[in-house]
Amino acid sequence: MTVNSGQQPSSGAPAAAPRLTLIEQTYANSTPGDTIPDYLDACAVLVDERGTDAASVARTDTGQLLTPIGSADFGYAALPGGGSVVTRRATGRIWTGLRAADYIQSHWMTASAEDPARFGALEYASTRWLYHDGRPAIAADGGPSPGLLWDAAKLTVSNDGRTAVVLEFRGRGTSWLVVWAYDLVAGTRRRVGVLPHLALNSEPSISCDGRWLLAGSREVLLMSLEDGRTALLPGIRAATWIPHLGADMIAAVEGPDEGPNVLTLRDLRTGAREVVCGIDVRVDALDISGAGEIAAVVATPGIAGWVPNVVRVDARSGEFDPVLPWRLPSGTYRLTEAPRWALRGVNHGTVELSSDIESSMVRIPVTDDERVESASETADYAQEFTQRLNNRFRTLLENPGAVVLLPELVSLTQWLLPRTPGLLGPVRQRMVPYLTECAADPSLAPVHDAFARAAGQLEQVCKEAEH
Repeated sequence: MTVNSGQQPSSGAPAAAPRLTLIEQTYANSTPGDTIPDYLDACAVLVDERGTDAASVARTDTGQLLTPIGSADFGYAALPGGGSVVTRRATGRIWTGLRAADYIQSHWMTASAEDPARFGALEYASTRWLYHDGRPAIAADGGPSPGLLWDAAKLTVSNDGRTAVVLEFRGRGTSWLVVWAYDLVAGTRRRVGVLPHLALNSEPSISCDGRWLLAGSREVLLMSLEDGRTALLPGIRAATWIPHLGADMIAAVEGPDEGPNVLTLRDLRTGAREVVCGIDVRVDALDISGAGEIAAVVATPGIAGWVPNVVRVDARSGEFDPVLPWRLPSGTYRLTEAPRWALRGVNHGTVELSSDIESSMVRIPVTDDERVESASETADYAQEFTQRLNNRFRTLLENPGAVVLLPELVSLTQWLLPRTPGLLGPVRQRMVPYLTECAADPSLAPVHDAFARAAGQLEQVCKEAEH
C-alpha cells in the first residue's frame, strides 16, 4: 500500500494543536449482487484513496491524517500547546486493504482452519487504550491497568489540558456507559459514575472549572465530575459549554429528530435563553471555539437514513457547509463526527447552577447484574485478555513491521503477569528473545530502537512480577 507522506502524522515531540479535529469513518460501498471479492476490491480502492486501512481515524479540518498508520482512533482531543489524548486501537482495519486476489492467495488458500463463510472477516484487535502523546496512558488507582478500555467511544479534555474524561461502553448485558476521569498530570484515574448508553451519540464537554460534564444526544445530561450526580436538561438534544461567554453558559440545540433544529444560548444559573439561529436539519452534537466558530454534527441531507457529518454553521443564517466533502472521489460515503476546536476560550469562574437544576440531581442507580467495574477487574476476563496478548504477539511473529503494537503489548503484559503468573515463563523465553532478535535484524533497521526498547521494558516487567 502506498501512503501519501503528506498525510502521515509527525513523530517525535508533540506537534502544535490543530485548529479543528474530527473523527472520520468510511466504509466501502456494497450493492446487492456483490461478491466478497467485489467488496474486498472496493476496500482496496478505499485504502489507496485514504492512505490508511483503519475504519475510524482522526483528521484535521484540512484533511490531514492524525492517526498513525496501523491504528484506529475513536476519540481525539488536542491538548493546549500541542500533544493529544486519544482512544486508540492498534491494527484497526477495513477488511485488509488487499486486492481480492492477493487476499485469497495469502489468507484464504493457506488458512485451512478458517471458516470459509468468514474468510474476509474484519481483522483488528478489540482492546482499546487511552493514548497520551502517542503512548498508552497507564495510570495508578481506579482498578488494574486503567489505560485498558473495553470499548471507549467518546473522549473530551478540560480547557487546561489536565483532565480527560472517557465514556466507556461496557456492552456485556448492560446499557450503561462508565465515566472515567483521568488526571493526565498525576497519572491517575477514578470512576465518576455511569450514564445511559444514548450519551454515545453526543460529544461530551467539560465546564471551565472542571467540575461538570455535558453529555447525551436527544436527552442531554449534566453530570457532576466530583460525585457522579446527574440531572436531565429538558428540551435539549445536544449541548456544549461556551466558557468565553460566561462560566454558566452553554450552547444548546432544540428540536425534533427529523429537524429543523434551533441553536440557542442558555444560562444555567438564571435560565435565560437566547435564540442564535435555526438549522434546517437534525443536529446531534456541536462544539464552539473561543472565537465563536460553530462546528456541528448533522444528519447529512439527501442521504437516506442517519449519516452524520461535521459542518461549519453560520451563526447569522443557520446555513452550513461540510468541513470535508460528503463523499470521497470513489463515491464512498464519508461519515464524520466528534468535532473539537483546539482553542475553546478561557474562563476562570466557577459554574453556578439554578436551584431547579441542583434539586433535580441524582446518581443513576445500577443493579447488581449491570456491573460497572472495569472489564479487566473480574476473573472471567482473564482468559480473554490472555488470548488478546497471544493474538498481538502472533501478529508480531507474522509481521515484525507491526511496531504499532509494541506499546500495547508491553502494557497488556504489565497488567496480565501479576494476575496470570504462568505467563512469566513464555514471556521471558519467547517474547523477550524474539523482540531482541528483531532489534538486531538488518531488515528492520528503521525500527531497531522500538524493538530494543520493548524487549527491555518486557524484561523489567518480568522482574517486577517476580517480586
